[in-house]
Amino acid sequence: MPHIFLIGYRCTGKTSVGRRLASERHLPFYDTDVQVVTRTGKTIREWVQGKGWDAFRQAEKSVIREIPSWSAGVVALGGGAVLDLDNRETIKKNGAIVWLTAHVRTIRERMHSDPKNEDQRPPLSEADWETEILGTLAVRTPIYQALADLQIDTQGKTIDAVVEEILRVLK
Repeated sequence: MPHIFLIGYRCTGKTSVGRRLASERHLPFYDTDVQVVTRTGKTIREWVQGKGWDAFRQAEKSVIREIPSWSAGVVALGGGAVLDLDNRETIKKNGAIVWLTAHVRTIRERMHSDPKNEDQRPPLSEADWETEILGTLAVRTPIYQALADLQIDTQGKTIDAVVEEILRVLK
């Protein structure tokens, strides 16, 4: 059984949906950001402040390279993991890809309300959050679209509703 990969921008529900989906399917749940933090002993913010985004992306790539050896499960990828061609090829060859989306305003509100936001989601640029979200999505959306086997808008939906939609389509 192949993996189920969850891709998308920050705060679109990859971790929350991924945990619930894994539980429903009786599969392990993997979060590539957590894997990087566990291996480096540093939060993403510490990692990025100390070594920069490029170094973080290399550590992330190292984790993603190992995915084919993992037991089949649900994998939440960091939002920018898809920027790397090797990462895209790895996930495309190893499972179904579900792209979770939400409106920019919802993403911003979720980022503001998440107590872990400071450590888990350091800024990607010097811009304010809305400008950063819009600019980043302009770059990533075509990549997400090209990769996705399934796209689900999480806007106004419960975690259970999103999981049910995924399960219905991926039967």
